[in-house]
Amino acid sequence: MVTRRARLAAAPAVPDLTAAVLGALPRELPGVAAAARTRLADSALRLALLAVGVAQAAFVLPVLLTGAGAMSAPVHMAHETGAWNLAVAAAFLAVAAAPRLAAGALPVLLSFTALLLPVTLADLGAGHVHVERAVAHLLLLAGVFLVCTVAWRGRRRRTVRALAGRQVAA
Repeated sequence: MVTRRARLAAAPAVPDLTAAVLGALPRELPGVAAAARTRLADSALRLALLAVGVAQAAFVLPVLLTGAGAMSAPVHMAHETGAWNLAVAAAFLAVAAAPRLAAGALPVLLSFTALLLPVTLADLGAGHVHVERAVAHLLLLAGVFLVCTVAWRGRRRRTVRALAGRQVAA
């Protein structure tokens, strides 16, 4: 009976502190602006990577479809090179769509770039490749840089979350 009376008794009147509490809150919650900047930077990186992927694909499709732009390479070699460059474009587009794939794409993209760069510079010096063709490799460099940046930002974010999780658990 005592429990029933305690449950059904009228609550004592309390002052309305809503205005005071809301007035004491900061105008912007900590971290909200930083999170918005992070999302904006991530979106900009993904859009840039999307643009590079589309440009890479647009550059190589004529070689694959018609053989145009293959210079003096034999047909199969032009197709093989075109397929590889289209795969690189697909990797850029995949990372733009799913940034968590960035770290997995890096071993292939970095090794390809590390091998292609000195070979292209040597071929330029020897006159074996036209400057226009070598300049097209700038798309590859831009895309690899963007994938590296996406991977680094994702790794950093996971590390911060893991550290925060450890602090909460402690």
